[in-house]
Amino acid sequence: MPPLDEKDHFFALSIDLLGVAGLDGYWKRVNPAFEKTLGFTETALLAQPYMEFVHPEDHLATTQVVEKLNRGEPLIYFENRLRCKDGAYKWLAWTCAPAEGLLYAIGRDITERKRIERALRESETGFRLLFANNPHPMWVYDLEMFFAQSLDGFFFMVLDEPVRWDDTVDKEKVLDYVFAHKRMTKINDAMLAQYGGARAVYRPDAE
Repeated sequence: MPPLDEKDHFFALSIDLLGVAGLDGYWKRVNPAFEKTLGFTETALLAQPYMEFVHPEDHLATTQVVEKLNRGEPLIYFENRLRCKDGAYKWLAWTCAPAEGLLYAIGRDITERKRIERALRESETGFRLLFANNPHPMWVYDLEMFFAQSLDGFFFMVLDEPVRWDDTVDKEKVLDYVFAHKRMTKINDAMLAQYGGARAVYRPDAE
């Protein structure tokens, strides 16, 4: 076997999916990252049209992108799902450029990113429903906000005096004072009384 040149090393060792496809709809060459990501061997991937691996819901969008590539238009960014050998699907983000009758593609597995984005959307939806359907007044305290926003008015309320909130202030000492003197509790009680709310204690470890 002849020694690999620098381009072959890059092709073989890249963690991204690198592939060369023909205008006939078949892969002509794929790097090892394809098999690592999808589970199919290079032989299996080259034997079928690449559209056979695309998720049915992504067929139309993928076909439209391929048509633009065949007209010589480069692809900056595109997402679709490809079928794995075990039947699952993975999300891929693609960049592709046409040249001399071939399509040179770079794909990156973004399945985990998609999972996180979906979890965040579901979490946000859950909180929105919780706030929308709860008959009692609700509010949220974010202690990180203490260090990110101007709190002159807030600490005037809880300490009865202005506080210079910058790097010269012992922030931990100020917060210890607030909670030790139950100033937050007093503010909560006042708000509950004003809006007719009820106190509830959240215990995440409760059965």
